[in-house]
Amino acid sequence: MAQAFEGKDSMAVASGSGRVATARFLYRWRGHLTAILTLGVVTLAVLGGTRLYRLQQAVAALGPAADVSEPKLVDSRFEVWFAEGDPLLESLERYQVDFGAEEALVIASQDPDEDLAPLIAALRSLEGVTDVAPINTGNALLVQLSQDLGTAHVAERFLPDDPSGQHLAIRLYTVEAQRRTLAEVERLLDEASASGVGPYRLAGFPINERALEAMAMRDLLLQGAVVALFAAVLFGLFRRVSIVAIVLCTVGGSVAGMLGLAFARVALFNNLTSIAPMIVTVIGIADSVHLIASYEKLQRRGLRGPDLIRNVLQDNIVPVVLTSVTTAIGFFSLATSTLAPVRTLGWMAGTGALLACALSLSFVPWCLSLLPSQSPSATEGALSPSAFARLGERVLACRPAVLGLTLGIVALSAWGASRVVVDTDSAAFFPPGHPVIEDIRWLERNVGGFGTIDLLVPLADADPGKVVAELETVGEKLTAASESPEAPLSLVTGLWGPTLGREHARLIVRVELASSARHIEAGERIEAIARAHPLLTQATSTGKFLIYARLFTNLEHDYIRSMLLALGLITLVIALYFRSLAMAVVSIVPNMLPVIAPLAIPALWGATLDGPAIFVSSIALGICVDDTIHLLTRFRAFVAAGSTPAVAVCQALQEVGKALTVTTVTLMLGFSVLVFAQFWPNVVIGQLAVLMIGLALVFDLVVLPALLSLGGETDAASSPGDPGK
Repeated sequence: MAQAFEGKDSMAVASGSGRVATARFLYRWRGHLTAILTLGVVTLAVLGGTRLYRLQQAVAALGPAADVSEPKLVDSRFEVWFAEGDPLLESLERYQVDFGAEEALVIASQDPDEDLAPLIAALRSLEGVTDVAPINTGNALLVQLSQDLGTAHVAERFLPDDPSGQHLAIRLYTVEAQRRTLAEVERLLDEASASGVGPYRLAGFPINERALEAMAMRDLLLQGAVVALFAAVLFGLFRRVSIVAIVLCTVGGSVAGMLGLAFARVALFNNLTSIAPMIVTVIGIADSVHLIASYEKLQRRGLRGPDLIRNVLQDNIVPVVLTSVTTAIGFFSLATSTLAPVRTLGWMAGTGALLACALSLSFVPWCLSLLPSQSPSATEGALSPSAFARLGERVLACRPAVLGLTLGIVALSAWGASRVVVDTDSAAFFPPGHPVIEDIRWLERNVGGFGTIDLLVPLADADPGKVVAELETVGEKLTAASESPEAPLSLVTGLWGPTLGREHARLIVRVELASSARHIEAGERIEAIARAHPLLTQATSTGKFLIYARLFTNLEHDYIRSMLLALGLITLVIALYFRSLAMAVVSIVPNMLPVIAPLAIPALWGATLDGPAIFVSSIALGICVDDTIHLLTRFRAFVAAGSTPAVAVCQALQEVGKALTVTTVTLMLGFSVLVFAQFWPNVVIGQLAVLMIGLALVFDLVVLPALLSLGGETDAASSPGDPGK
């Protein structure tokens, strides 16, 4: 182990002379670089804004067919979760061509004695509605509300019969004006309620999509809260308004450039990407804080003028660049996901992280060079450098216990990782108590599920009447199979159909909201029952609910792929810079455990990982490695100056411990704002990110020093860099 952390040779940018030359270049051309980057950011913002404006104008020109009442920044439609040309989405589109592009709304009146005739008449009067066909089944009532698409629809049954109220199942046979039609339906219900009838419950996919869009818009507004929070924190740390303004301008430019690029590519926000500006703000502030903390530290050592700024750059250029690259790698690894919003979040946040790095190394030094000299307080408080040096000494004294505990966490995490189950439930997209979910649950208890799994059978040369007869038999079997509470078909609450389309017959199976795994299991069981009939051997299950569930079945593979890609590339970057495979391997422990343990250990108690939120690991990995790189850089510099690994660890902690703690707390504060998000996966992302980033600091301050001290005596001559002044 004596030479474990020794590099064979140093790269030019990693060498002390290389850093000095680069720092001098950045200092000399800081104004020009700032002007170039500012021009680039403004250009991106103008291009993106222009493209967005033209898009809104084009939408407005469509008139009522556009189905929007105001310019949109958010697109929360079902289709945005799929990539263009996705086979699942194409299969749904073919189905919609056969039967008409349709959505179902379920309305329940909680008054069993209400006369629904006036409401039915009002529904028939809605613009564009050509058919309202009520079908009585006891006290239940089915109303079909459709656009005239030239397709004959067979009257459908509404099951189960519910004596506790009266219910309308409204089917919207159009995609173009669902939002407007929904608004008209709600207006009619409000007017009816105002007259003393009802109240009503309403559920359906168009309602979910509209609610998700409103949630995304509210999540975007959290950006203002993040900026205000950081402004207060920064002023508390540095006591200078000018410092606060510099940092906020830096992150503002990063966010503006990222959004300009996104809008130029016509990438509207969705529920996941609505947090991209917040993420880039947090990352940009962390970069700037490192430079400003170094600026104040060197001021306390007596440096002023050009020497001060050059030394700030010299001490920070390598770790800031490396950490920005590794952070961007973490985000760009999300490009391997099968979920389009996850991929979009990845490239948006990755681009923003690189812009934040560029502005931090040009705009921040330029602004600092314009500030008048000011002696910062000499008081360090509990976070004094000597406190971190003492922490290092205690870690080394307890090294066997630290390493033993780490080994135990590794074992638990490995065991839990083997039992991880990834699943999702569309109801989990909404916060607890959301009105949409409250209505859905009420309808499920009193009426039955509003979700559907559609069983399709190609007609080909078969007798349509015989196919319909066999589908009716299948329906009877499904009803009988749904009576067992433990069976896969316990989700089934009723049937619509059978009906005939141009090329297929179908049976619509109504199901309750459940996890993706249960919907897929139910779909497979429905197919199996149908295919046991001679004329139904080609039966397939489809529909939005089932396709949504199938989309999320690949999440576990996506998660593993993105994590391995991020870990591999980040480890490679560390190995190449430090010219040491041992250093790269050592860095894996404090980087991987904080992001794996919070997900793997709960799996030992049967907890499942929820849908899109699992990708927080790839995001957190790129961020958590930042502290590791800062500490490793200083450790190698002190080893290069002749210190033993044990001494170098304490010196490195003394040098950067406070900055690591401040930036980590900053990151945790930023992500903690997500607990106020409306889109529930974003709340989970915020909670996990705070936990993972906090654990990463603990591992970097405790576990990493214990591992580095195992290196024994090291030949400093070949180590890149030199210690700070």
